[in-house]
Amino acid sequence: AIDVEGDTLKITGWAADVTKKGLASEVVVFYRDKPLFSGSTWISKGHVAAAFSEPAYMYSGFSFEIPAARAPQLAEHGLRLFALSDDGNATELGVLFVRIEKGAEGEYLVASNGKHFPVTAGALDGRIEAVEPDQAGTVVRGWAADLRSGARAERIVVLLGRRVVKETSPTESRPDVASGSATALECGFRMHFDAAPHGARQALESGKARIFAISTQGTATELELAAGPE
Repeated sequence: AIDVEGDTLKITGWAADVTKKGLASEVVVFYRDKPLFSGSTWISKGHVAAAFSEPAYMYSGFSFEIPAARAPQLAEHGLRLFALSDDGNATELGVLFVRIEKGAEGEYLVASNGKHFPVTAGALDGRIEAVEPDQAGTVVRGWAADLRSGARAERIVVLLGRRVVKETSPTESRPDVASGSATALECGFRMHFDAAPHGARQALESGKARIFAISTQGTATELELAAGPE
């Protein structure tokens, strides 16, 4: 994530060398194609190590704090992050969605590279189908795809207030909502949250939390929550 907190720019994430099964040697931040900051990974990321079944990724997290004045036009230009391996290879880290803004033509989601994704009703089909207990928290299930073109959503992003707090990609097969396209068949998603189911549903119903699907064409559609049990 990339957040501006007062006069400080805070950048957090993780990076690992998946070829050599180790940590990235360095993470470099670029602003307007010029190096802005560099640092190493040091924060514990147990979920990353567990997801890849690789204990070496445990300390793959990073958190950098930079004076915001060093990136005065962040919203327009964004940042690019690269992870360096021990042998000198560089890999650009994936673009993250950061926040939602309002403009003259409506709302738009802002990505970490400065790109804007306009919120367009009906650009994608889909819905939030269930908010259910899951271990010590809640799982939110749903699907999102462009059924006209047969393409699943590119990303699913969750906002709390104006900030994006979680994102994922749809990967679950859903032949019940799409047919004739291999990509649309994998338009289902599941996301775990630490909140209790009642609190998660209440946040979605009140609009405090919102879930958006991002299309491959660069537009965003807010997903509606299905009615809960009577």
